[in-house]
Amino acid sequence: MHDKNKATLGVAGSVAAVVKALASSPSVAAPRYHLLSSLAELDHFHGNCTLAVRAGAVPVLVRILGGPAEDLSGASVFVLARLARFEEGIKAIREMEGVTTLLVNGLRTGCTVSTESAMEVLVRLLEENVQLMRDVAGSEESSSLLVDLSITGSPKLREKAGLMMKMMEDSGVDCHAQGKLTTASS
Repeated sequence: MHDKNKATLGVAGSVAAVVKALASSPSVAAPRYHLLSSLAELDHFHGNCTLAVRAGAVPVLVRILGGPAEDLSGASVFVLARLARFEEGIKAIREMEGVTTLLVNGLRTGCTVSTESAMEVLVRLLEENVQLMRDVAGSEESSSLLVDLSITGSPKLREKAGLMMKMMEDSGVDCHAQGKLTTASS
């Protein structure tokens, strides 16, 4: 797919067709992976992100993220991160019940790219929702994970984990592992 064709393909209905096929495809990993890859490619064009959200991609992607196929969850969270960059996308993600837990699990189990994508979506979700921030900060496991990522993660993960801990501190959220967080950020 050439970048110059992505807008035309999206307007022609291919984004909606890929989302529909992804939603109705069997749980076989190979065809779903190719569909996810196609959606990721199409979503390089920002207008296609809006089309994907409106076609119902977010619930489909969250369902895949929570499913048993680990290789598909990485691709799913990558596409979610791309959709989360836009207001319509983050709003749809915010409406999904249990998405925060799935993203935190993705931080723990994913490859570098999917972990970075999960962190990107989490930061966007938490920046406007103190209750979600309290939920994440209140879990010793999540707090320890943030500390670990802020020390041992990729440069992008260290930056995002530090940003998330700073957001928690600035909003007055009492973090379960506050002592660890202070030590790690010193």
